[in-house]
Amino acid sequence: MITLTASIASSKHLICGALVLALASCNSYNDRTKRFASQWERADFQGSAVEACELAEKSPSRDRVVSQLEKGAALHAAGRLDEALTAYDQADAFAKEQDQQADVRVGEILSGTMTNLSYLPYRLRWYDRIMMHNSKALILMEMGRWDDARAELRATEFAQQDAQRQSQSEVAEREEIETKASQDKTYKSEKTLNDPGVKNKLDQTYGDLEHYKAIKDFDNPAAVLVNAIYFLHRPADSSDLDRSRASLRRLAAMCAKHQPDLKKTIDAMLQRIDTKQAEPPCVHVIVETGRAPSRDQIRIDLPVFIVDGTVPYVGAAFPTLVPHPLSSSGFSVRAGNQDAGTASLVNVDDIVATHFSQELPMVITRTLISTAAKAAATWGAKKAAKAAAGKDNAVWAGLAADVIGAGYQIAMNEADRRTWLTLPREVLYARMPMPEDGRLGIRSGSGATEYIDLKSGRGLLILVKAPSPAGPFSIHQIVLEAKQGNPK
Repeated sequence: MITLTASIASSKHLICGALVLALASCNSYNDRTKRFASQWERADFQGSAVEACELAEKSPSRDRVVSQLEKGAALHAAGRLDEALTAYDQADAFAKEQDQQADVRVGEILSGTMTNLSYLPYRLRWYDRIMMHNSKALILMEMGRWDDARAELRATEFAQQDAQRQSQSEVAEREEIETKASQDKTYKSEKTLNDPGVKNKLDQTYGDLEHYKAIKDFDNPAAVLVNAIYFLHRPADSSDLDRSRASLRRLAAMCAKHQPDLKKTIDAMLQRIDTKQAEPPCVHVIVETGRAPSRDQIRIDLPVFIVDGTVPYVGAAFPTLVPHPLSSSGFSVRAGNQDAGTASLVNVDDIVATHFSQELPMVITRTLISTAAKAAATWGAKKAAKAAAGKDNAVWAGLAADVIGAGYQIAMNEADRRTWLTLPREVLYARMPMPEDGRLGIRSGSGATEYIDLKSGRGLLILVKAPSPAGPFSIHQIVLEAKQGNPK
């Protein structure tokens, strides 16, 4: 186990090594993705796809999972489906490789205390995993690879079921880290955490999290809807209709209070299943709009209770959520002379904030341990430098050590700001009868409108990616049923 005492003993080597590492990769994740995020926010789908490919190629290995997620999303929006699927497959493979190494996770975190948490490998959050499999399923459906899409939908279901286990695992992991850290007698993180000034600053920083709606049972209604639509229109047997029914019932329960019109639509679909009526020719429209929160950081000065009773104050960087409000909200769908508004399936901000709140105690604990380790290493380097310089040069050696130590702590004072930037802020849904003229209009709240000629079929799913309400939109058509009935 790495202790703060060991950090002090080897502080000169650790500081030099960390400085070299910092200089070798001085740009933060936000710096590296700034251009890409700007292109995506402007709905420059082709430009963001090119940028995402370059980012994935140049990203350090610790960012390979999140960079492939961005690449997959950007390529999907650009219509490069085969490449998008490959990127998502790589992210999935990298994540599974990490899952198989879960037993080294705590040691990995403790060994990262001399740098910062952004130097650790990015691991899929539970909502990342759900959205990744859901995105893969939608791509495969558009490609007509129905059996593969079915497998991804099952993976999505499993990811939602596994989210509870993952959350419990993170709690156990935090407790293990705290236990190991408490065995080091040179520093007590609870003293820092209980400091009135620190508590007040943390409360101010994270008080806004209470404004988000907590997501219960780790559900993502958008993924539940895609599952319901697939098995409603492409049932292999009665058990598939049962799966659609179960998903629709979950959706009905989720929207019963806040989305009565959506519940009516879902109830009508359920009634047709229960009475064994065929779903009439229709168009399902799913709109992914805006951008989910990104992450920034805030510096908080911490009292670090270490070693000889001295209490230095050291700046520590903590992550913060940065929402991206829409200039206008709401989409509508137009077919002939008929308009239908969209209902909000899920506010992804709430999902991201729920997970952020869940992982926050772990992040705070790890940041405190890392900050103390670096402060102890700096203290140890100064003490060693003064002793090596001798009495006559001790003052100058101490000053030099202070300068080097300050540079080291500044270089390493970085919160982990990595997150899947291309997730939408909100997912909307509308269902309409199949228009007779085969034309469908998609209109945003800001007035931007795009019309499309619908493909031939009894059942269609239209996926609209709209990071900017001003447009343009990335529109994808999926033929769920041919006109002759359910395809096999």
